[in-house]
Amino acid sequence: MALRTYLLTFGGLALIAYGYRLLVEFGHFGQHQFTVSNKRSLGANTIEISLVPQQKNLRYRAGQFAFLSFFQSEISREPHPFSFVSDPTEEDLKFAIKNLGDFTATLDRLEAGTKVAIEGPYGAFGQGPLAGQREIWIAGGVGITPFISLAKDLKNNNRQADLFLSFKNQVEAIYLPELQSIADNNPRLKIFPFYSDTMGFLSADYIEKNSGPVENRSIYICGPVGMMKNLKSQFVLKGADINNVHTEEFSLQ
Repeated sequence: MALRTYLLTFGGLALIAYGYRLLVEFGHFGQHQFTVSNKRSLGANTIEISLVPQQKNLRYRAGQFAFLSFFQSEISREPHPFSFVSDPTEEDLKFAIKNLGDFTATLDRLEAGTKVAIEGPYGAFGQGPLAGQREIWIAGGVGITPFISLAKDLKNNNRQADLFLSFKNQVEAIYLPELQSIADNNPRLKIFPFYSDTMGFLSADYIEKNSGPVENRSIYICGPVGMMKNLKSQFVLKGADINNVHTEEFSLQ
């Protein structure tokens, strides 16, 4: 009798667990429901989408990312991670998405009114800087996205940062006018555009020359994996504490 009770109880718990898994994976249990309100082209095969909540809005921190699933017939519903480019005080959520492959190419057909499920927020990129020190922010290509949110959020804190933007050329320099406008109105942010077509590879030497010594500085890097790895090694060789050099790995923290 005891064994029968145990098996029935265990089986019931297993069914509950399986049902919960189905809800999470297929019923969007625990996700936030949004609707596409606007889509605009930023150039350089990049779009910015704005989302409005169907019910409750989503709380997040500047620099974080979320997984988005789009419910439009010709677009895969598989969730993909994107960084917020809005700041946490804005009513709409905004994401910038560059056409880098089969999935992102389909988002050019995204329509206003499309339902979007958001899982998150995740990540701690841009969090926990050393107090009182001017930070170093480094973006490579579409890796600019978390820094848009962080730059906008400067009005809500006392952080200071030098932002190095590495693009192939000026055509690829999305968000540069907006970031420059933020810097023009906030002396705590300085912008350093860098164009690899004419200037070569961005290096720790170049950054140190323009921003000063890197020891005891919080350094945040988002971009191609090779770029992040190489710059991190260069900063450590220049005396930066490896624990103060942060790269965006889209980890679920």
